[in-house]
Amino acid sequence: MQTLLESVRMSVRVRTSAYDDELKTYALTALYDLDRLKIKYKHCNDKENIFDAEDVESEIVNCVCTYVKSQFGNTQADYKEKLFKSLYYYLSLKKNVDS
Repeated sequence: MQTLLESVRMSVRVRTSAYDDELKTYALTALYDLDRLKIKYKHCNDKENIFDAEDVESEIVNCVCTYVKSQFGNTQADYKEKLFKSLYYYLSLKKNVDS
């Protein structure tokens, strides 16, 4: 199983750790936005170690990767931003149904 950071790297097709700080910054922005929307996930209180965790929910990984892709580089940025917002919307609806 991959860690969150490995998944983010793969999603933007980066093979080295040279961009890890930038990728983590974008990923943390997505995670803080999920917190702001009160969408709970494993490790939501442990952002220091979330990048090494291998058991982050697939919906959260997908949402974080989509956000990072929308910010990292500029290819199809508008499309990726819309996709990211639709994932947030889906997660917020799912949160309300699961509650």
